[in-house]
Amino acid sequence: MRIIFLILLIFFNLLADAEYSDRALQLKKMQHEGRVALVIGNANYKRQALKNPLNDAWAVKKELENRNFNVFYIENASRRIMIQTIEKFIDALEHSSIGLVYYAGHGVEVNGENFLIPVGANIESEMDIKYEAISMNRLISDMQRTRSRLNILVMDACRNNPYRGATRGGASGGLANVEAEGFFIAFATAPGKVAKDGDGKHGLFTKYFLKYIKKEGMPLREVFHNVRQSVYKESHKEQLPLVRNGIGMGEFYFTLPKITYNSKSSEKRDVEKPTQVLDVGKEQSRPLKYLLNISTNPKNAHIYITNIKPKYYDGMELAHGSYNLKVVASGYKTYRKTIELNENTKLHIELERESEDVASKSIATKNSDMYWQDSKSGLFWQDDVQKTSIINWTDAKAVVWSEAKSYCENLDLGGFRDWRLPTLPELFSIVDYSRYQPAINPHIKNVASGFYWSASEVVADTSGFFSNLFSSSDKKVKPTQAWVIYFLDGSTETATFTTDGHVRCVRGER
Repeated sequence: MRIIFLILLIFFNLLADAEYSDRALQLKKMQHEGRVALVIGNANYKRQALKNPLNDAWAVKKELENRNFNVFYIENASRRIMIQTIEKFIDALEHSSIGLVYYAGHGVEVNGENFLIPVGANIESEMDIKYEAISMNRLISDMQRTRSRLNILVMDACRNNPYRGATRGGASGGLANVEAEGFFIAFATAPGKVAKDGDGKHGLFTKYFLKYIKKEGMPLREVFHNVRQSVYKESHKEQLPLVRNGIGMGEFYFTLPKITYNSKSSEKRDVEKPTQVLDVGKEQSRPLKYLLNISTNPKNAHIYITNIKPKYYDGMELAHGSYNLKVVASGYKTYRKTIELNENTKLHIELERESEDVASKSIATKNSDMYWQDSKSGLFWQDDVQKTSIINWTDAKAVVWSEAKSYCENLDLGGFRDWRLPTLPELFSIVDYSRYQPAINPHIKNVASGFYWSASEVVADTSGFFSNLFSSSDKKVKPTQAWVIYFLDGSTETATFTTDGHVRCVRGER
């Protein structure tokens, strides 16, 4: 009997060791999983500004960074900025295991589909929402294509609908239910209901989200179970967050539990020390990878690594070796440098401004109070439409797209009658991102605060989430919108033909 008892004791000890070892290995793998997040806070809406999204988004950003997320962060973002940042996030997610999107701001539901509303969106009808907002369905679809292990969608966007007059039935607010394979989805409240923006520093939903992601060893499901209960209780049963779990097997911790080993296990080691990034479980002879993070001044500079194919993104993992950097920005000298990557590296690059003559050299003419000529492109630009100071941002007369085209085609200015509405690339050529309010070539003196029409029509594209602003299509779809530019910040947007916009005519070769 004693022998049987000893055999059983040894067997169960071996099982315990195996259990500890397996759990430790899983947690060790989680330590080295790539985590990437997109965090957006939109608050400064014209129709209904919100109090807490910026506080909420910034606090979420800091907590995620403290938990090893590479965070793409934007606030009060236009549609153009949101699309550009989503593209960068998706590129980074291609090389990561965990993807998370947190959005605080206005969101609307139209015919069962949810949309995130950028700041500056011009929504007058239900049709406008499709072109002025960001489709949540397409964002989810793009994330699914990366085949990351887990995607998390956290939406604090179920607020009152400020565009209720633009949607059928005058919807009061709330988002539609969403389920997606491979996603863990949490909405601030139930489908069709409205979440509270909050009376304190944070919205009610985000306050408890921030609280529970700090809990060491708390699984993802339990985090949102606790968030749900806490919000429901504090709102006096008026707000019940929606949680949809489509991830199946596997686990995730915002704050990983400490890895402990059975004292008898031969695998006991110091697991708290940081290690280089590598795929755990693979051959140790595999080359180590290092993290590369580059910040720039100006912030909107474009970063390229010219001797490899993948696009650069913050937190990129690269093997030991030499990499050729190229950094460009309008109004600045191009920066080039070869770096040797042999450790986790953070770089800050200060670009040198070009001289005024090089950055935006132009030729003044005898009719400089009416137009000026850009010596780079040879184009002549009208500059007499608005006779007010750019500092006052007084609105000039605005017209619909067809009127804008007709106005330029019939313009007689400076003895020339071949004026026309500029294409988007032409209009984009006078943007100067080194400036702000207005972000435009300094030789132009008259600027209105609204957007300026281009002759470039928006071609319907159903092939993917992002379309090339300057491309054309063979699809026979009648356009209803054109590309426009806000010279306040140089942002590019789209507007329906019947919207009022400003005009700056051009002449010269196309």
